[in-house]
Amino acid sequence: RVDAFVANSQEIALELRDLGISEEKIAEFPNGVALPGEDALSEAMSLRIGNAFSYAGRLITDKSVDVLYDAACLLFNSGETDFKLELIGTGAEKDRIEAEIQGTEISACIYLPGFATDIYEAYKQADFFVCASRREGQSNALLEAMSIGLIPIVFAASGVEEVVEDGLNGYLVKECTPAAFLEKMRMVLSMSAEQRREMSAAARQFAEDNISIDA
Repeated sequence: RVDAFVANSQEIALELRDLGISEEKIAEFPNGVALPGEDALSEAMSLRIGNAFSYAGRLITDKSVDVLYDAACLLFNSGETDFKLELIGTGAEKDRIEAEIQGTEISACIYLPGFATDIYEAYKQADFFVCASRREGQSNALLEAMSIGLIPIVFAASGVEEVVEDGLNGYLVKECTPAAFLEKMRMVLSMSAEQRREMSAAARQFAEDNISIDA
């Protein structure tokens, strides 16, 4: 017997209602994160040059890490070599990708550093947070990324559209395909420094207003 269901996004709460769960048994509690301080944010902004993408989470097929990797390969093979994709975390996909890129030219663009003990430190030199996961409630990795001003480029999975307003504080990818992510990656690489600063500030502001533990 279940007394209550906790939903960390409006979309999940709606799905529970569609399953016939009564309203009084659904408790909506969005995720929250501890925001890095202004000094850490300022340092990160000073290090960013507009060409670094980061993902953090489990490196497994269920997270569609292959979509991000394949998008990076398409970008590289199109002649764009001045970028960095960092896949932070551990899992079977880490081993597979490391083996595939070993000794190849694209290894200069793709990094797999493993588990990060301090994710905000790991994010400091990144510009964009990428995620192709098809199933998310409200991703802590996304919230942490926005908290330190990373611009999200994420598949429009459940709960994500409650956080990312397309074109304002990040970008939603409507199709979970390498081609769709390639299109967005190419687009953001052409953004001016001022455009990046404005969108980064909007991502951070959303975090301050909505997902800070103190909000």
